Amino acid sequence: MSWQMKSPHASAAVMGAIPTYISVDDPRPAREQFDAHYAFAGCWSPTRSFDLVDGVLYSNRPDNPEDGPPDEPLEPLSQCRLRDEVIRFYRHDWVSIEQTDGSFEVARLD
Repeated sequence: MSWQMKSPHASAAVMGAIPTYISVDDPRPAREQFDAHYAFAGCWSPTRSFDLVDGVLYSNRPDNPEDGPPDEPLEPLSQCRLRDEVIRFYRHDWVSIEQTDGSFEVARLD
């Protein structure tokens, strides 16, 4: 599987083992592969705290002054395609899986 580096801060070292969790030889979708191979911290555990717009992750937490300012948007560091899915890797070990219909899941794989 070929990962495209989208940032000068991206490298195989930064991504760690994440690319090894998915394979084109495995017929399952990315979510199921991550779930099976990432055994730390409960496997693939998606969060609903992000919106995805043109590959960029935006925090969708309510803007509450007591919580501080909203998080900075996360630009993808790298991405790859697994059949019809686009998988993106972001700072802080966030990973998104986007489907052709625009639906997506985001989980932290640290």
